[in-house]
Amino acid sequence: MRASAIVLIALIACLNLFCPVMKGYLEPHVDPLYREWGDLVLVGLAGIYALLLAIPFVPGVELGWAVMMWFGAKGTAVIYAATVLALALNFGIGRLVPFRWLAWLLRWLQLRRAEQFVLRIASIPPAQRLGVMVENAAGRSIPLLLRYRYLLLAVLFNLPGNSLIGGGGGIALLAGMSGIYSFAGYLATVAIAISPVPLIFLANHWLLTPA
Repeated sequence: MRASAIVLIALIACLNLFCPVMKGYLEPHVDPLYREWGDLVLVGLAGIYALLLAIPFVPGVELGWAVMMWFGAKGTAVIYAATVLALALNFGIGRLVPFRWLAWLLRWLQLRRAEQFVLRIASIPPAQRLGVMVENAAGRSIPLLLRYRYLLLAVLFNLPGNSLIGGGGGIALLAGMSGIYSFAGYLATVAIAISPVPLIFLANHWLLTPA
């Protein structure tokens, strides 16, 4: 295995280990801190969650689930908003990131074919990329996936273990870099795609809360 890939995998593994360790450390301290500081604790945890979610390959969603369990309906609403904000921010950053940075990363990983593909796409104006990608796609499945790209995006956000392909932050970043998604369409897709888990938490909270 290439040394660059080993370094990247080791870094991702460390970040993935950090999340459950931090969650385990925070759990016994949440109630005492909340009694002392109130909703500032919830806002702080939501901020940490949003930061972790925005980092590619980091499964920050585990902390989000924990916050929803700890704070009930209020925590669920805040985490939902933080998720939309973090994924929208990463999409916006993706719009600004030069393609040469991604090409450099691929070159560092010695993924030459992927680097050449990125450089070729970078030379095409964003408004024309989708059409060119559809025209030049091999096989029947790729053009279909590109036409239903918003549905594909929603599936990727809900795919179990999607941290292996970049996690929510990485998917959002690449979506922004691709230039084939409008911001309004992307935001609507995110808002709908991430809603099932918060709705399940809310339903569970209402069912278990005494009338």
